[in-house]
Amino acid sequence: MTTQGKKVWFITGSSTGFGRLLAEKLLKNGEIVAATARKPEQLADLTEQYLSQVIALPLDVTKPEQVRDAVNRTISTFGRIDVLVYNAGYGMMGAIEEVTDAEGRKQYETNVFVRLMNRVHSAQTSMAVHCQQQRISLMTTTQQSVVFVNGSEMWMERSQEILLKQ
Repeated sequence: MTTQGKKVWFITGSSTGFGRLLAEKLLKNGEIVAATARKPEQLADLTEQYLSQVIALPLDVTKPEQVRDAVNRTISTFGRIDVLVYNAGYGMMGAIEEVTDAEGRKQYETNVFVRLMNRVHSAQTSMAVHCQQQRISLMTTTQQSVVFVNGSEMWMERSQEILLKQ
């Protein structure tokens, strides 16, 4: 498929929620999408319906080798990436005292730390070379993330406020 005149979108977390809705909307509008998910089989309906407009790629953002592979496959398939949408992450519902240390650390690592480290590691991948060769737009969803430097302090302050109100 020719990508001339169309943007190539690389979307993390495309199996559900905002990532899924964005992928569907873009495909309906004729754009090109590299849709990533931990379970890419959840994207089978999109690959069947939109054939050469989309590739479904396995991607667990906590695994740098999968990040490199997904980026490389996208570039080898479509020739470039125009827009990177960093949407992968998850939320938890419940009272803060119900969250175990392991659950809290896993969520923070996935939603905050991995975003920071993937940006650092991108300097070591083909994405860095690709970004230097052309302009690339970066979108990041913020419903799950906070600024890494202040994240732990902010979490601690907010936790104390919530507990004091109870």
